[in-house]
Amino acid sequence: MNSNNLNGISLFDALTLFSVMLQLMGLQNDLAQTTTDDLMEELQRQDRAYLDKIIENQKEILKKLADLKAD
Repeated sequence: MNSNNLNGISLFDALTLFSVMLQLMGLQNDLAQTTTDDLMEELQRQDRAYLDKIIENQKEILKKLADLKAD
């Protein structure tokens, strides 16, 4: 039996299978990262919208306080 042949699978065939499995694992990680990036982008968009609303409300409160002080 040849030392480079294990149960009918050559060393190169085994390396090829291993390479394909690693590539599939990399693809899976890339797809998960894309999803994570999309979620992070949406959360940042929401944060900006909430911050803008908070600032707008604070300006309105300060204006009303200034009007009360002026009276």
